[in-house]
Amino acid sequence: MPSLYFAGTLMQQRDFKKSTGGFIHGFRYAVRALSHILDERHHEQLWPHRRLESDPAALADAVVARVNRSSALWQQFGVIGDLIVTPSGEPARYHEEVPVAYAHERQLPDSGDYFTVTLEYGPDHDKVDPFDITVRRTAQNSVDDAFDAAYLPPVIRHHGGGELLGTHHMAENLENHWDHPEVHHAPLAAFFAREQARRPSPAGR
Repeated sequence: MPSLYFAGTLMQQRDFKKSTGGFIHGFRYAVRALSHILDERHHEQLWPHRRLESDPAALADAVVARVNRSSALWQQFGVIGDLIVTPSGEPARYHEEVPVAYAHERQLPDSGDYFTVTLEYGPDHDKVDPFDITVRRTAQNSVDDAFDAAYLPPVIRHHGGGELLGTHHMAENLENHWDHPEVHHAPLAAFFAREQARRPSPAGR
């Protein structure tokens, strides 16, 4: 039913048995996100954000700072993420704690390409006995094997034109310190540079 919203158990619809919306440590972020959605839909208030330079190093700085201190991305893994909107020729907008599905469906990034930042467990991570030493695991801080990491590493995705254009997995770190200059920051900045270079110039749009 249009304009009918639920702030309770039914909020788990997006993450039922996938994330932590059924518990207070995840539910609180879903409620806050709902308040921003209501502001956007009914009060013409843009999702809270800050502006930052669009160069790769500045974008990497912002992401590294967030993934190392964000509780919402940690608790609502894969469901709530940060959103970076990068309009061509304009400063980037960094929106915190946006439901990923909402970002796509409501076209919150109303102009330009955008990047989503989430923390995500690897596939079937819960089916592996953590005490089984015979199971192969990705080494800590291994940049080359980051795509195969299982323990909640940050994942940055580039979207544009309704398509997924690129994905970057930050190297796993068991202490959850994703701030090494060469292991985490430099590969991320390189990813932003590659993805920005793929975009057509403003004259070609």
